[in-house]
Amino acid sequence: MAALSSTDAWLEKIPEAARPYTRQLLHSHPLRLTLAKNRNTRLGDYRPPGKDGRHRISVNATLNPYSFLLTLIHEYAHLLVHLSHGNRVAPHGTEWKQQFSTIMQPLLHETVYPEPLLSVLRLHMRNPDASSLTDRALVAALRAFDPVDQQTDWPLLSELPEGSRFRLSNGMEFCKGALRRSRIACVRLDNQRLYLVHPLVRVKAL
Repeated sequence: MAALSSTDAWLEKIPEAARPYTRQLLHSHPLRLTLAKNRNTRLGDYRPPGKDGRHRISVNATLNPYSFLLTLIHEYAHLLVHLSHGNRVAPHGTEWKQQFSTIMQPLLHETVYPEPLLSVLRLHMRNPDASSLTDRALVAALRAFDPVDQQTDWPLLSELPEGSRFRLSNGMEFCKGALRRSRIACVRLDNQRLYLVHPLVRVKAL
Protein backbone atom coordinates (compact mmCIF):
# COMPACT_ATOMS: atom_id res chain seq x y z
CA MET A 1 0.00 0.00 0.00
CA ALA A 2 1.02 3.63 -0.49
CA ALA A 3 0.13 6.76 1.42
CA LEU A 4 -0.55 10.24 0.16
CA SER A 5 1.73 12.75 1.80
CA SER A 6 2.23 16.47 2.15
CA THR A 7 5.09 18.45 0.68
CA ASP A 8 6.53 18.87 4.18
CA ALA A 9 6.59 15.10 4.70
CA TRP A 10 8.62 14.71 1.51
CA LEU A 11 11.02 17.51 2.40
CA GLU A 12 11.80 15.79 5.69
CA LYS A 13 13.12 12.82 3.70
CA ILE A 14 15.81 14.74 1.81
CA PRO A 15 19.00 16.54 2.92
CA GLU A 16 18.19 19.81 4.65
CA ALA A 17 20.26 21.93 2.26
CA ALA A 18 18.14 20.70 -0.66
CA ARG A 19 14.78 21.60 0.89
CA PRO A 20 14.31 25.25 -0.24
CA TYR A 21 15.04 24.43 -3.88
CA THR A 22 12.97 21.25 -3.83
CA ARG A 23 10.04 23.01 -2.15
CA GLN A 24 10.04 25.51 -5.00
CA LEU A 25 9.89 22.69 -7.56
CA LEU A 26 7.07 20.87 -5.78
CA HIS A 27 4.99 24.04 -5.54
CA SER A 28 5.44 24.96 -9.21
CA HIS A 29 2.82 22.50 -10.52
CA PRO A 30 -0.22 20.70 -9.03
CA LEU A 31 1.10 17.43 -7.62
CA ARG A 32 -0.27 14.31 -6.01
CA LEU A 33 2.60 12.97 -3.90
CA THR A 34 2.70 9.37 -2.71
CA LEU A 35 5.12 7.58 -0.40
CA ALA A 36 5.24 3.96 -1.56
CA LYS A 37 6.36 0.84 0.22
CA ASN A 38 9.65 -0.59 -0.96
CA ARG A 39 9.59 -1.84 -4.57
CA ASN A 40 12.49 -4.08 -5.55
CA THR A 41 12.97 -2.91 -9.13
CA ARG A 42 11.45 0.57 -9.07
CA LEU A 43 12.44 3.46 -6.84
CA GLY A 44 9.86 5.96 -8.07
CA ASP A 45 7.16 6.62 -10.64
CA TYR A 46 5.62 9.51 -12.56
CA ARG A 47 2.15 9.54 -14.10
CA PRO A 48 0.43 12.35 -16.03
CA PRO A 49 -2.45 14.24 -14.43
CA GLY A 50 -5.64 12.32 -13.70
CA LYS A 51 -9.15 13.69 -13.42
CA ASP A 52 -8.08 15.98 -10.58
CA GLY A 53 -5.55 17.70 -12.85
CA ARG A 54 -2.61 16.79 -10.63
CA HIS A 55 0.63 15.21 -11.78
CA ARG A 56 1.36 12.06 -9.79
CA ILE A 57 4.77 11.16 -8.36
CA SER A 58 5.56 8.28 -6.03
CA VAL A 59 8.87 7.49 -4.35
CA ASN A 60 9.78 4.54 -2.14
CA ALA A 61 9.54 5.69 1.46
CA THR A 62 12.42 3.44 2.57
CA LEU A 63 15.11 5.19 0.51
CA ASN A 64 17.92 7.00 2.29
CA PRO A 65 17.83 10.83 1.95
CA TYR A 66 20.29 10.98 -0.96
CA SER A 67 18.53 8.25 -2.95
CA PHE A 68 15.14 9.79 -2.19
CA LEU A 69 16.22 13.20 -3.49
CA LEU A 70 17.77 11.78 -6.66
CA THR A 71 14.66 9.69 -7.37
CA LEU A 72 12.34 12.62 -6.76
CA ILE A 73 14.25 14.83 -9.22
CA HIS A 74 14.34 11.96 -11.75
CA GLU A 75 10.54 11.73 -11.63
CA TYR A 76 10.07 15.49 -11.64
CA ALA A 77 12.04 15.64 -14.89
CA HIS A 78 9.38 13.36 -16.40
CA LEU A 79 6.76 15.90 -15.34
CA LEU A 80 8.58 18.70 -17.14
CA VAL A 81 9.02 16.61 -20.28
CA HIS A 82 5.33 15.77 -20.25
CA LEU A 83 4.44 19.46 -20.02
CA SER A 84 6.66 20.28 -23.01
CA HIS A 85 6.20 17.22 -25.21
CA GLY A 86 3.31 15.12 -23.92
CA ASN A 87 3.77 11.52 -25.05
CA ARG A 88 5.57 12.43 -28.25
CA VAL A 89 9.10 11.61 -27.05
CA ALA A 90 10.81 8.58 -25.54
CA PRO A 91 10.41 8.32 -21.73
CA HIS A 92 14.17 8.47 -21.10
CA GLY A 93 15.29 10.09 -24.33
CA THR A 94 17.30 13.24 -24.98
CA GLU A 95 14.59 15.56 -23.69
CA TRP A 96 14.39 13.77 -20.35
CA LYS A 97 18.18 13.57 -19.97
CA GLN A 98 18.45 17.33 -20.55
CA GLN A 99 15.70 18.16 -18.07
CA PHE A 100 17.07 15.81 -15.44
CA SER A 101 20.59 17.19 -15.77
CA THR A 102 19.36 20.79 -15.69
CA ILE A 103 17.25 20.55 -12.55
CA MET A 104 19.87 18.44 -10.77
CA GLN A 105 22.62 21.03 -11.27
CA PRO A 106 21.75 23.23 -8.25
CA LEU A 107 21.87 20.10 -6.07
CA LEU A 108 25.31 18.89 -7.20
CA HIS A 109 27.02 20.64 -4.31
CA GLU A 110 28.88 19.38 -1.24
CA THR A 111 26.29 20.94 1.06
CA VAL A 112 23.73 18.50 -0.38
CA TYR A 113 25.68 15.40 -1.47
CA PRO A 114 28.84 14.50 0.47
CA GLU A 115 32.00 13.18 -1.11
CA PRO A 116 32.74 10.65 -2.53
CA LEU A 117 29.06 10.30 -3.51
CA LEU A 118 29.07 13.75 -5.11
CA SER A 119 31.86 12.88 -7.56
CA VAL A 120 30.14 9.66 -8.62
CA LEU A 121 26.83 11.48 -9.06
CA ARG A 122 28.42 14.20 -11.19
CA LEU A 123 29.74 11.52 -13.55
CA HIS A 124 26.34 9.86 -13.68
CA MET A 125 24.60 13.13 -14.57
CA ARG A 126 26.74 13.64 -17.68
CA ASN A 127 24.56 11.03 -19.38
CA PRO A 128 21.97 9.75 -16.88
CA ASP A 129 20.53 6.28 -17.31
CA ALA A 130 16.83 5.46 -17.32
CA SER A 131 17.33 4.15 -13.79
CA SER A 132 20.04 4.93 -11.26
CA LEU A 133 19.91 1.21 -10.43
CA THR A 134 21.81 0.42 -13.65
CA ASP A 135 24.83 2.52 -12.65
CA ARG A 136 26.71 0.16 -10.34
CA ALA A 137 29.17 2.78 -9.13
CA LEU A 138 26.29 5.09 -8.17
CA VAL A 139 24.36 2.25 -6.52
CA ALA A 140 27.38 1.39 -4.38
CA ALA A 141 27.96 5.04 -3.44
CA LEU A 142 24.31 5.52 -2.47
CA ARG A 143 24.12 2.25 -0.55
CA ALA A 144 26.88 3.45 1.77
CA PHE A 145 24.20 5.63 3.36
CA ASP A 146 21.65 2.85 3.84
CA PRO A 147 21.12 1.50 7.37
CA VAL A 148 23.98 -0.84 8.31
CA ASP A 149 21.70 -3.84 8.88
CA GLN A 150 20.18 -3.39 5.41
CA GLN A 151 23.62 -3.30 3.80
CA THR A 152 24.92 -6.43 5.52
CA ASP A 153 21.85 -8.65 5.92
CA TRP A 154 20.15 -7.98 2.58
CA PRO A 155 22.73 -7.12 -0.10
CA LEU A 156 21.87 -6.57 -3.73
CA LEU A 157 21.94 -9.66 -5.92
CA SER A 158 24.55 -7.95 -8.12
CA GLU A 159 26.90 -7.81 -5.12
CA LEU A 160 27.02 -11.59 -4.69
CA PRO A 161 29.56 -13.63 -6.68
CA GLU A 162 28.29 -15.97 -9.38
CA GLY A 163 27.42 -19.36 -7.93
CA SER A 164 26.16 -17.89 -4.65
CA ARG A 165 22.99 -19.23 -3.11
CA PHE A 166 20.42 -16.74 -1.92
CA ARG A 167 16.84 -16.32 -0.74
CA LEU A 168 14.32 -13.75 -1.96
CA SER A 169 11.95 -11.96 0.40
CA ASN A 170 9.18 -14.35 -0.72
CA GLY A 171 11.18 -17.33 0.58
CA MET A 172 12.24 -18.83 -2.75
CA GLU A 173 15.90 -19.92 -2.88
CA PHE A 174 18.19 -19.75 -5.90
CA CYS A 175 21.71 -20.17 -7.18
CA LYS A 176 23.04 -17.10 -8.98
CA GLY A 177 24.14 -17.54 -12.58
CA ALA A 178 25.36 -15.20 -15.32
CA LEU A 179 24.05 -11.80 -16.32
CA ARG A 180 21.79 -11.85 -19.41
CA ARG A 181 21.35 -8.30 -20.64
CA SER A 182 19.40 -6.64 -17.80
CA ARG A 183 18.63 -9.74 -15.70
CA ILE A 184 20.60 -12.47 -13.95
CA ALA A 185 19.85 -16.10 -14.81
CA CYS A 186 19.24 -17.94 -11.54
CA VAL A 187 18.31 -21.56 -10.88
CA ARG A 188 15.61 -22.16 -8.30
CA LEU A 189 16.91 -24.76 -5.88
CA ASP A 190 13.72 -26.75 -5.25
CA ASN A 191 12.75 -27.39 -8.88
CA GLN A 192 15.90 -26.54 -10.91
CA ARG A 193 13.93 -24.15 -13.12
CA LEU A 194 15.65 -21.08 -14.58
CA TYR A 195 14.44 -17.62 -13.58
CA LEU A 196 15.62 -14.18 -14.69
CA VAL A 197 16.05 -11.98 -11.62
CA HIS A 198 16.71 -8.25 -11.50
CA PRO A 199 20.35 -7.68 -10.41
CA LEU A 200 19.38 -5.03 -7.87
CA VAL A 201 16.83 -7.03 -5.90
CA ARG A 202 17.77 -7.32 -2.23
CA VAL A 203 18.48 -10.91 -1.23
CA LYS A 204 19.51 -12.95 1.79
CA ALA A 205 22.77 -14.80 1.18
CA LEU A 206 22.69 -18.48 2.25
